[in-house]
Amino acid sequence: MEGYNNGETPLLHVAVANNDVAMVLYYLLSNHDVNAKEMYFGRTPLHIAVRNDNIKMAQILLNCGAAINETTRDNLSALHIAVSNRSKSMVALLLRYNASINPVINFLDKTPLYMAVEYGCLEIVKMLLEAGASIPKATRRNSTLLHVAVRIGDVKMTQLILDNMDIKALGMRDNIQYKTPLDVAVELNYERIVNVLKQQSTDVQQKRPTTKRKFKPNVKNWKNDKVVELLLRNGKRIPVPGLILNGQNNSRTRFHGH
Repeated sequence: MEGYNNGETPLLHVAVANNDVAMVLYYLLSNHDVNAKEMYFGRTPLHIAVRNDNIKMAQILLNCGAAINETTRDNLSALHIAVSNRSKSMVALLLRYNASINPVINFLDKTPLYMAVEYGCLEIVKMLLEAGASIPKATRRNSTLLHVAVRIGDVKMTQLILDNMDIKALGMRDNIQYKTPLDVAVELNYERIVNVLKQQSTDVQQKRPTTKRKFKPNVKNWKNDKVVELLLRNGKRIPVPGLILNGQNNSRTRFHGH
């Protein structure tokens, strides 16, 4: 097939992969399709350039009409790929060319923002949020970005998501394990994150003194003494069946804050 290497890979893709600028320009001037896709992975030349973190090549392709939001067979956009590479410079370039930050169709239902949080890319998360990335739209199977930030144990990421999210998500439970972000933090013994979430809950209650609803984490199977002590401060009464605290079984008691 004309324009293809071995009938499968477009020659333009090969030139991009080899960082051969002269041949890329030659093929583009010869009317090769800048948005042609590989037969197997469904990648465009732009996907190849982004995967290789080749800023110059990506700019050439974008300036020659590359479709920035085209996706691979696995529903990966160029922005998804840049995030997976943890490349701040490539993400910045794609945002300047108006890449879609809240795509409807995503790889494994993960938006670029979700992926950035999952990979612990704090600066990229900030860039995406500043560009208008939606936290609610990044929710996956009721696993919010806050759940994700907590699971990776990143205190700064957790605080960043808290600062930019609807506070109602504090009590949201995921569909798989039916746990709130605080449940997850306690289970993983992330004391600093427990403290951050608890403080956020306290701040909300102080701002809304008339509300009767309280933040009620799932206390089943909590075992870490320091984590439990954090949750027992401020005079709270929390029933904890079967809890082992300071070497004693307190299954029939209610604990009071100090």
